[in-house]
Amino acid sequence: MECAKCSQELTSPKKTAKCSVCDSSFHPSCTRIKNLDTYKQMNKDRRSKWKCDACKAKSAKSVKPAVEEDSSSESDSNDQVNVAAVLAKLSRQVGALASVPTDVADLKKSVEFMSSQFDVFVADMAKMKSDVQKLESENQKLKSSVDNLQTKVDYLEQESRRMNIEVHGVPETRNEDCEKIVKDLASFLEVDIDLKRAFRAGPMKSDRSRKILVELKSEESREAIANAAKRNEELVASRFSKSWPSKRIYINENLTGYRANLLHQTKMFAKQANYKYVWIKNYNVYMRKTEGDRAIKVNKIEDLSLHS
Repeated sequence: MECAKCSQELTSPKKTAKCSVCDSSFHPSCTRIKNLDTYKQMNKDRRSKWKCDACKAKSAKSVKPAVEEDSSSESDSNDQVNVAAVLAKLSRQVGALASVPTDVADLKKSVEFMSSQFDVFVADMAKMKSDVQKLESENQKLKSSVDNLQTKVDYLEQESRRMNIEVHGVPETRNEDCEKIVKDLASFLEVDIDLKRAFRAGPMKSDRSRKILVELKSEESREAIANAAKRNEELVASRFSKSWPSKRIYINENLTGYRANLLHQTKMFAKQANYKYVWIKNYNVYMRKTEGDRAIKVNKIEDLSLHS
């Protein structure tokens, strides 16, 4: 329930003054009673006969001598009550309108605050965008530097392997002599090599034998045995031991981890893109789509996307 004067909520019947004519309710402080303490001091009879200012004013104007009262007095009284009710309603509406300027002012302040906050947000977003662009530029420079360093490190590592080869497909046996195996392979291929040493390399695997890493004394020996092995399709394990399977033995250049991965990725790409040939020459990866096409050198994995 709201006060008919100020339109604020009435919290308790004991703190509410009620008009005996129009039944409108008020805060005592919103009437001529002035305050709650004065209202509490009024006895029950006075409270029950209490009239609001509007109804009291109407009653004063409508008072007539008793001799002039006639049968129309009851109708006039009802009209007075209706007018008083309308006036009370208007009073409540006017009271409600009184708070509109304050509400508008508060709304204006809120809008201004939100506008200022939005401006701050826009400025912060612009700064963040600028910072991100700077970071992206710095990241690109760092990536370029890392790529250059990786290329240099890979080159130096590959240079240290220029006289090495890898032998794949030779079954691993106990007490084997890797140097003798390599010499037997060279003899079968009719190639003279300057052997420095040979040994198994890499982690043990249950499903296949480890590769034999061969260190030679010259690049000429490396090129001779690697090229001869590629041309000879009869290089199978069973030719060197009856207990070995008839599986191909491969002799490859000893690639760095980076180039070995590049070769693997190039082979996978070639299967998907229908490139027929992929090979290694002087530690560089090449591919060719069909016989007679030009050879494509693959320097990095990103190069593959240029030929899809």
